[in-house]
Amino acid sequence: MSAGVSVVIPCYKAAGFITETLESVLAQTVPAREVIIVNDGSPDTAEFEKVLAPFRDRIVYIHQENQGASGARNTGIRASTQPLVAFVDSDDTWEPNYIEVQTRYLEEHPDIAVV
Repeated sequence: MSAGVSVVIPCYKAAGFITETLESVLAQTVPAREVIIVNDGSPDTAEFEKVLAPFRDRIVYIHQENQGASGARNTGIRASTQPLVAFVDSDDTWEPNYIEVQTRYLEEHPDIAVV
């Protein structure tokens, strides 16, 4: 599929989980064109930013005051530059072909807008 994907990850108290999540997102068979991390005013920001340091050249990092998960997702959507947006929670992981399967389905079913 030619359409690029922005992955939005809302984060709150995620320092202990985000490495595994990011590794699963960055290991996709069809890579995301951008990965947007939204720190939603988390109290573990200092630790969180240390954990993110090895990934900083491959992510877009946004820190905002706490607005809840939906507010963080909306911030990520506004920051995205790609026509498709995928969400993953900061404590979840994806199978390596997640983006590939989702985008293929959209390509094969042009009448579908959300997967």
